[in-house]
Amino acid sequence: MKRSKQLFAYLGFILLSVGLWLVLSFSGVLDGIEQETLRWRYLVRGELSSVAPVVYVDLDAETVSYMGARPWDRREFGVLLDALLGAGGAKVVSVDVILSKFGAGTLLDLDRARKGDAFLGKVVETYPDQVVLAAAYTGVWHSTTKELAKLPLKRQKFNNAEATYDPETNPFPEAPTFPIIQFDIGRLGLANVDEALSSGTVPYFVPGFVELSSPRYSFHLMDGAKRHKMHFMNEPEIVVEGDQALLTDKDGWTTLRLPKQSEMTLFTLGLETFLAAHGLDDDDVEIRAGTLLIHRGEEVFRAIPLVEAQSIEVNWMEGWDNSP
Repeated sequence: MKRSKQLFAYLGFILLSVGLWLVLSFSGVLDGIEQETLRWRYLVRGELSSVAPVVYVDLDAETVSYMGARPWDRREFGVLLDALLGAGGAKVVSVDVILSKFGAGTLLDLDRARKGDAFLGKVVETYPDQVVLAAAYTGVWHSTTKELAKLPLKRQKFNNAEATYDPETNPFPEAPTFPIIQFDIGRLGLANVDEALSSGTVPYFVPGFVELSSPRYSFHLMDGAKRHKMHFMNEPEIVVEGDQALLTDKDGWTTLRLPKQSEMTLFTLGLETFLAAHGLDDDDVEIRAGTLLIHRGEEVFRAIPLVEAQSIEVNWMEGWDNSP
């Protein structure tokens, strides 16, 4: 009898523990604890040696003191890219700074800004497949498409019927625009973190991709061109004619024509950099239910597991090296 009571006590303790764990798990209380234990696991594991020839060029205090307060002249980035890809012999350079129109300030020297953007655009045009520029869903308001640049996640359609992932309705992120990039010149990579999955101090989930099939990319470029050419066009406006988008002013002068519709897939910045380094692009990536397959020719070059059908789990290998 005593043994049966002990058995029931043990069973009750186990059921109570499981029930408590399930309640804490579904309420999200354990997420932060799991993230914190992950940080300690990284510390215990130590750094892993990498054969990838990756170098970080840091915007440190000395550099910022030279460049001055924001907004920074985009010419500085163009000079850096040209030095790294030219004399420096870098295979690919990624810029983890969002060089968008939203980086401007009210005291901006517009003429200098236009010249800086044009200079950077010429460098990107010189190295079209070797420069990856950052884009991000930051929640900014797009005046052209009248929508917020909020990160579209596939899993949202299961939790919120009003927030669905659809390439035809997915918004375009905050990103560089014309003349820094053009319709067929310039690679973009997402600099977002999956905040819901990375609910701790270690940002180790990133959205792997966002698909777009709409006029939004063309309108994004047209909006940039409108701002860039405002000083010499007579009140330019974006006009749609058939399957084309035009930048036309009151005098009927058209300075830019783009296909209205475009299909593109934006990958996370690291993955887009990897593709560029191996001479690949989004056409070489196959998106499956739980995997990204990167093809090189007829073979599967890499297979990347997806979490929640879209995000990628990052295995951080080493810390930041502040060497001279």
